[in-house]
Amino acid sequence: MADDSVVQTLLDSGWIQETSGSHHLAWKQFWGRPLKPAIRQPWESWVAPIKSRPEPDSDDAEAWRLARAVLGEEDDVEGIPLPDCRYLKTPWVDELKQTQGRIMITRQCERFDGVLNDFTQSYDSGILIEGQRGVGKTYLAWYLLAAQLSQCRTIIFALSSDAYLLFGSIGVFRCHGSLKLRSDSMPSSIREIILPEFTQVIYDTNPHPRQPPYEISTGYYSLVQLCRPDPRYFHAWERNLSPTILMLDALTPPDIVAGAYIQTGYPNRKEGFVGLLQSIHDFGSFSRACFTVGTDRETLYTALDERLSALSSDDVEHLAQRASVAGLNHSGLLCPENDCDIFLLRRDEKDGVEYLRPTLASRYVVGKMRERFSFLDLYSFRDMRVIRKPPDGLLGSRLWLFEHLSHALLSSGSLGGGTESSRPYVWEQVFPPHAKRTKGALALEHFSRSQVLHIIDDELSISLEPGTYNIRRVVSDLAFHAATYVVPYPRKRTKAQSPGIEHRPITRASLKDSGTASTAAIDQTRRPTRSSRTRDKAVRATVPSTGPPPKKTRLKAERRFAVFMQMNPHGVLSLRDEEILRLDAFMARDTTVEYFFVLVSLLGLDCDLTDLDVLPLSILSP
Repeated sequence: MADDSVVQTLLDSGWIQETSGSHHLAWKQFWGRPLKPAIRQPWESWVAPIKSRPEPDSDDAEAWRLARAVLGEEDDVEGIPLPDCRYLKTPWVDELKQTQGRIMITRQCERFDGVLNDFTQSYDSGILIEGQRGVGKTYLAWYLLAAQLSQCRTIIFALSSDAYLLFGSIGVFRCHGSLKLRSDSMPSSIREIILPEFTQVIYDTNPHPRQPPYEISTGYYSLVQLCRPDPRYFHAWERNLSPTILMLDALTPPDIVAGAYIQTGYPNRKEGFVGLLQSIHDFGSFSRACFTVGTDRETLYTALDERLSALSSDDVEHLAQRASVAGLNHSGLLCPENDCDIFLLRRDEKDGVEYLRPTLASRYVVGKMRERFSFLDLYSFRDMRVIRKPPDGLLGSRLWLFEHLSHALLSSGSLGGGTESSRPYVWEQVFPPHAKRTKGALALEHFSRSQVLHIIDDELSISLEPGTYNIRRVVSDLAFHAATYVVPYPRKRTKAQSPGIEHRPITRASLKDSGTASTAAIDQTRRPTRSSRTRDKAVRATVPSTGPPPKKTRLKAERRFAVFMQMNPHGVLSLRDEEILRLDAFMARDTTVEYFFVLVSLLGLDCDLTDLDVLPLSILSP
């Protein structure tokens, strides 16, 4: 049949031909032509602050600390590299205003494109792609459209539940109302040419609860629906057709950094880079939230605070219970109005089935929960699967929850108090090489007094006042988390009477069987494989030694203990070289203070204290 006849049939059926505008331009650009990605490199103003490790008090120190915490990288890497952005330039400028039509091409884009390219009978019942609010479903939908046009595939794209675009070899057509998509809406003699059975329909669901129209979800078409993980968006057709269900994961922090390069008007100055890293650190990998700037960004903090403030203790228990069982149904768990939330859904797979696992959004969010809720409320999240048995790449929630449970215990004065929430603790003293083996200087009882909490942005500004407990706002995985100052007890102090507390000084010979301090806040799971960092003599030689502190006659009443703490549920003492330098520099400021380092871990572990050899000698001074 001639193309003119096909076009006329569509026009007679109520379709409107698009002969200009963004969709017509996209058809001309992509139909039958390979996609041509472009590359945008990071701005020099973003690269410069993290090319090499800056001095702790320099203007670039904040950017370095945030980049280290958010992007990671091993110690042997010179500087912290930033990724390039690989993107597709499209005519859809008005449809994708935040990027002026640019679409970042991620691994997930290519994964879903591969699924659509391999369309077989197993996908005839359709594909359901679930993703949390603000993680990129709309950009994925437009990318899939461009990719399918490149393959010369007839496809229908839903602009809304009432407006549809038909892309085919004869051009682009628009219709209003789903009735025109009925399989009997045109003569059967040409229907197989224009809209054959199993034509794909890409349907990016409007946030307002609405099922896909009946005409595209009965099985004649192959529906590809992108929506939030809530059954109210898809339960009817999902129940009838049993589509293949796939999950859209949140972007990784490096992907979010790369995506910022193509955001319209995103500040390319160093301040913009610091703000982006701060957003990733605080909100988690919610890409839409992280790309927000100015007053809108402050609004997100307000919305998050309001979300937490509105929760009662019963609400927290309910959320924790739902988060422990949720896999495919997340209704009631998420806040539908906010671009950031308590939980960030991450893709997981088991026995060939994909899931979105609830994870705690960020260390910052867990810290806010610790401030607002009781220890027992926070402890209720321990039953989440990512806490009990973290899948590969999803260890963050476990580390953050354990850290803040430890902060709550150590700062509240509840250790060994015999309260209802108290549990057994073991306190063990470990000596670094060549240290004087004096027993009992720092005791668990020193943490039985309530302390004033401070959140510090710069570890060199830690208050020297006794009774303060300082939590570092930004830390990497291989860092100390907190520091506190305590006034030591008299030598003839009263030992704690709470059961389950032991004081067992140990020597270097029994180091492999020891741990510095343990809590039972979370049940034990297997320890992950430790990073393969190598510390040879050359590396250790770069750590300046403060030498032994000068002797000074001091009254007992003048003694102060500075205690640095690292919380690691797996019992691995791990510090980057730069962290050791920070500790060494801090101790050099005041040689009259006695310094200690405490590792807090799960109860009953054989702790890995390999890094004890490279700590400045005075850190674990008895």
